[in-house]
Amino acid sequence: MATNKGNWNALPSVIVVEVLSLMPKRDLVHAATTCKAWRACLFHPGLWSRLELKLHTPQQMASAQFLATKCAGFARELCVEWPHDVDNMDVNCRNIIMRKALAVLKMAKNNRNLEKFCLKCFGCDLLGDTADDAEIITELQYVISLILSGAKNLKYLSFGYCVEVFDTATIQTVVKSCGQSLHTLHAATLYPEEQVQSLFTPSILQSLPHLQVLSMDFEELSNEILLAMCNRPTLKNLLLLQDGQPADVPSIRDRVWHLFASSNPDTEVTLTLLRMPTGLRNYLRPSMPLANLRVLYSGEVDRATLDFVSQNHCKSLKSLTLCEWMDCGATYSLVPDTLMGEDPMVMLAWRCTNLTNLAIIGYEFSKDSLVAVARLRGNQLRSLNVSISCIVETDDDDDDEEDEEDETILADGAMSMDTLRQQVSESLGWSWTPGVYPPDFTMTSDILLEDLQVQGN
Repeated sequence: MATNKGNWNALPSVIVVEVLSLMPKRDLVHAATTCKAWRACLFHPGLWSRLELKLHTPQQMASAQFLATKCAGFARELCVEWPHDVDNMDVNCRNIIMRKALAVLKMAKNNRNLEKFCLKCFGCDLLGDTADDAEIITELQYVISLILSGAKNLKYLSFGYCVEVFDTATIQTVVKSCGQSLHTLHAATLYPEEQVQSLFTPSILQSLPHLQVLSMDFEELSNEILLAMCNRPTLKNLLLLQDGQPADVPSIRDRVWHLFASSNPDTEVTLTLLRMPTGLRNYLRPSMPLANLRVLYSGEVDRATLDFVSQNHCKSLKSLTLCEWMDCGATYSLVPDTLMGEDPMVMLAWRCTNLTNLAIIGYEFSKDSLVAVARLRGNQLRSLNVSISCIVETDDDDDDEEDEEDETILADGAMSMDTLRQQVSESLGWSWTPGVYPPDFTMTSDILLEDLQVQGN
C-alpha cells in the first residue's frame, strides 16, 4: 500500500499554514522553498496579520516593498518605520526613503481589514522646500487618507510624531470612518511650531467616544478640550508632549483638572517636557492626575518644582525621569544645599508612595541621597537608573570623625562605589548597578517609542 510518508508536498494546506505560523517571520521564506505546496501557502493571510516594515537600509527597503506588495492589502496591523534622523540626511537619500514609504503605503490603500495603523517617523522636517518635496508630502497625505477612509474597524492609530503627514482633514477622515471603533490615538508631534492648524476641538473629541489612550501636544490642550474629555470612563491614559517653548502656554485652570480627575478616576496623565529651558511649573497643576513625569534636556530642575510635584502628586506619581545632556558631564546638580533643609529628591521618594520608576541622568546626585531613596522605596522601586559619572559625595563634613571608624568608608571619608552598590541593592531587594552612558546619549527616541506601545484593549 502506497503512503505519503516523508512527502512534504502531500501535507494538507491547513497543516502547512499551521506549521508556518510557528516560525519566525525571517524563516518563512526559507521554509517556503521546501516545495511548491509550501510556497503556495507562504502568503496566507493568517501568517501575515501583522506587518512591520522598516526603511532604514536598502535591504530593508527592498524587503518592505516585497512584503507590502504581497500582504499590505489584507494585514490587520501595519507599521511603517523610517529613520528617526531623516531630517538630517542628504536630500537625495531623504527623497528615496520618502518615495519608498509612499510606495509601501500605496499597497495598503484598499485594505478593509486594518485594525492597527502605526507610523514611526519621529520628526517634522521630512523633506525640503522644493516643489518635488511638496508633491511627495501631498501624495503621502492623500494615500494616508485613503487608508483611513477604508479602515472602518481601525482601533489603533499613530501618526509617529510627525506634523507633515496629517492635518485637520486627516482627523476629520478618522472621525468619519473609524470614530466609533478607535480606542488608541497617538497624535502628539515633535516641533509643533510647524503645525499651522489646531487638530483637536471639543466636537472632534466627542466624536471619538471610545478612546482609551490619547496622546497630543500640550499646547493643543485647553480648558474646553479638557472639559470635553470629562466623564469618559473608558479613558485610561492621556499622554501630553511639549517639545520646545511655545509662544503661549495653555492656561489650564486647576478647577478644570479637578473636574477631569474626579470624573475620570482611572485616567493617568503622562507629561513629557522636551527641550524646555524655562517655565516647567507652568505645565503643572495640583489636581492633574500625574502618573508619569519626564523632563528631558530642559536644563535645571529647581527645588521648588520637585517640592511641588512631591507635595501635590504624592498619591498619583509612579514614574519620574530627569535627563540632561552628558557631553560635558553633569551640568546641573540635584545635590541640595545643606542650608536649604532636606534633599527634595529624598522627600519626593518619601512622599510619593506609589513611585516605581526613577531615572536621573546628567544631573549630579549624591551617594547619601541615592541610598536614602532606595531605603525609602525598597523593592517597590522596579527601576532606578542613575548615571555613574554623576554620582557625587555629599558635601557634609560633620561626620568626618565617625566616618573614619567605618570600614565601608574610604580613607578620605568617601563611600566606595562597591559599598554604594551593596547598600542600594540590599535596600531594593534586587541587584542594582549605576548606568554608564556615552557623552552623546539620548533617551528621547526610546521614550517616544515606549509611549507608542501604550494602547487600549
